[in-house]
Amino acid sequence: MSKRHLFGFVCVLMLLGWAGGAQATDYACPAANLVNCEPAQKKIGAWNDNGGMMTGNTFAPNNMCANVIDLPNGMKRLLCCYKKCGVFYQDVKATECTKTSESQFSCK
Repeated sequence: MSKRHLFGFVCVLMLLGWAGGAQATDYACPAANLVNCEPAQKKIGAWNDNGGMMTGNTFAPNNMCANVIDLPNGMKRLLCCYKKCGVFYQDVKATECTKTSESQFSCK
């Protein structure tokens, strides 16, 4: 193989590596049955509560609250909303996040 062909082959491999490098990371909201008001839980895994007062017995539909909020410095705030006013959030480093269901996010 000539040096020119080898160089071209290496360039193609590098481009393929960069294109595949934007892997999505998935995040799952805390299960609704874990979000209690008595005793109030301030943290479930990496998720923090926003001070909501009632139990989150089921997830609220995606159109019932903000799902992703842009923060400074390349951060996104993911919001998990529950029907009885409970909200848990997590801040993640990502360029783009989408709420794919009432309890799942996909971020790049």
